[in-house]
Amino acid sequence: MLYIVDLFLDLVSLIIGCLVFRRSWPFTYKCLFFLNAFRVFVSFFAHFWSQHTHSSNHWIFNLFLPLQCVGFLFVFYSASGHMLVRRISKWLLAAFPVVTAMCWLRGAPLETINLWAIVSFDFLILVSVCLAFVDLLLRTGDIHFIRQPMFWLASGLFFNM
Repeated sequence: MLYIVDLFLDLVSLIIGCLVFRRSWPFTYKCLFFLNAFRVFVSFFAHFWSQHTHSSNHWIFNLFLPLQCVGFLFVFYSASGHMLVRRISKWLLAAFPVVTAMCWLRGAPLETINLWAIVSFDFLILVSVCLAFVDLLLRTGDIHFIRQPMFWLASGLFFNM
């Protein structure tokens, strides 16, 4: 039942995102919108796959998790304004292929959840989220950080990890 609520909230967030989407948005916000749309599509596909075939849908998530991780890392890298935060985010993006290769060489096959990959990707995203908070706090001349979409993305990911 909780999974159905999660799917419903994903669908609501996508519909609201479609209603407020503007061509004048910065590139980062557009990437975030398309990443969310892709995430909602994968969630629905995984749910319907497991319901239709009565089999495991772990392979879908094992293929999607690296894409989601690199997507969030890229969004935070693109949105960062402070030079040190941007440099560290670039190192996180550079570490991503190495971490992915190590997790898949050491981890489980596609039919089971790869816990090494989940923990590693969540760690990379968590460091990137903390960097986003630091970056938002260092921007003193801009509008308040609570009005920034990156704050809400970082907060949601921080509490989701």
